[in-house]
Amino acid sequence: MAQGSGAGKIVLYVVIAIVAVMILGNVVGWLIGALWNILIATLIIAAIAGVALLVVGAARRSVGGRNRRQLPR
Repeated sequence: MAQGSGAGKIVLYVVIAIVAVMILGNVVGWLIGALWNILIATLIIAAIAGVALLVVGAARRSVGGRNRRQLPR
């Protein structure tokens, strides 16, 4: 009887270890997915901001003409 309960404990620990590894893998995968989504969103926002700055700069140059100070000749 004692030998059977020892084997049962081993099986129980193996099952608990397998379930723990699966849960840990899912959590790590979820975190990596969340970080990846944040990275992609940040890159998209940076690209939109960069294009907007280029457009605003070009519009200011075309509307304002040459209002930059020039060195005396």
